Amino acid sequence: MDCDICKEHMKQYNRIWACSCGNFLPIKIAEDKVENYRYFPKNKNGFVINGKESMLKAPKCKDCNNLMKMINATDNASFYPRIIKSVNLIKNRDAELCKSKEGIELILKRKIGDVSKDEFEEKRTSIMTMAKDKQKIEMSVSGFDALLKNIKMNNKEEIFALQTDDESLVKNETIAYKLLEYETIKNNTILKLDNAIENSIKYEQTKKYAEIEDLLESMGIKDISSISNIEIINTAYGYTRVYQSEENVLPNEKFEIRSLINSSSRERYESGTIDFLNTRDKTEGILIELDKAKIIKFLQKNNEIMKNSRIQIDNERELNKWFIEHPNPTIINKYSEIQEDGSCTKDVYTLLHTISHMFINVFGENCGLDKNSLGEMIFINVPAIFIYSQTIQGHVLGALTDMFKRNLLNVLKDTYENNKVCIFDPICMDTSNGRCVGCSYLDEVTCEHFNLDLTRKFLYGYENKDTKENVKGFWEE
Repeated sequence: MDCDICKEHMKQYNRIWACSCGNFLPIKIAEDKVENYRYFPKNKNGFVINGKESMLKAPKCKDCNNLMKMINATDNASFYPRIIKSVNLIKNRDAELCKSKEGIELILKRKIGDVSKDEFEEKRTSIMTMAKDKQKIEMSVSGFDALLKNIKMNNKEEIFALQTDDESLVKNETIAYKLLEYETIKNNTILKLDNAIENSIKYEQTKKYAEIEDLLESMGIKDISSISNIEIINTAYGYTRVYQSEENVLPNEKFEIRSLINSSSRERYESGTIDFLNTRDKTEGILIELDKAKIIKFLQKNNEIMKNSRIQIDNERELNKWFIEHPNPTIINKYSEIQEDGSCTKDVYTLLHTISHMFINVFGENCGLDKNSLGEMIFINVPAIFIYSQTIQGHVLGALTDMFKRNLLNVLKDTYENNKVCIFDPICMDTSNGRCVGCSYLDEVTCEHFNLDLTRKFLYGYENKDTKENVKGFWEE
């Protein structure tokens, strides 16, 4: 249909009234015939009739009594899904240990190095035997059930939480599950670093084994491997409208996470009974494990809390213990910036998250998949990054596996060197904290943290003569 006035082809704008509490209404026009209306995005009410403002008034939400906002029905703001991504742990028998405090502590001690393999098996048998003799906290061993156990709908989320008020236990349980996810991924390695280096020599990318080793050391990478047949569970448990998180909500507005299936049931919603949908997809990916000692050195240079700390960086047990005791995954909210609590969580996560995005940018150029077809998982207590294919096509083709097998050296070089300068520098570094659409931002489907807590300053360093801000880069030469 063409416009009667300018003769240009007209477009359909699907506008709705939406409220941050999750309610929405269609826009009703009662003043005149609909064909007499014209839509102007910059107009206060959107519509103009006979050259005058339509005077459409925002209705009050029937649920919370706030004024609703006019938005496009196809805009992201009309429906922000709440999705949790996890690794399926149903075949990991150690997940059963998370039914008890003793089992959780045993998993953490194994990671630190306080128990040997034989001691772990002996204590595991003892804990599981005791569990059969008395009633324990009811909890499924699958990853998504654990995640959804205690998600609260009254304006906050508690993920992985045992039914307890003990914050340290909640934190330990969160870490235990993340460690089990990491171990499950690690146990599905199909190509190790040595294989990739040998192939780099075979395909004449390099003549020296040490060239790749030196590059990995400069990048602070302890190990990198190719993973296959990992089952990722995507669980959608709710949605929001207008705002992704509570941070930007005005004081007089009500913000709610609505149940995905039964949003009309107020009693179920407020009682915390959650309906959810999930999909399970087998995929492949690349597991990147960072050098703990180098991260500690980086923190000691840049983090005020760590500058006077004394950690034996040549002691693997001490390093493992620090990464178990300090970074706190329970304060990481997917939809908002991390608020530091003295645990160095924000700096550790930001470093790993930025490295992940730099790799995803390069993977997208080298594996044949669009970078927005990839996903990421950050394991701050390991520390490690898992980048995986989110499309069944990518898994079938073995795109990431083939890239790792044949092109490791070039991928590492490109990741290390190609992200030093953003097309929007120096503005990006000076005013956008070293993150923008030109360098660090990914599609929200790809990023697990909605492009928050990112900065290239952490990788390449930064010095601002005006503010005296000085950051020593993790990849700085």
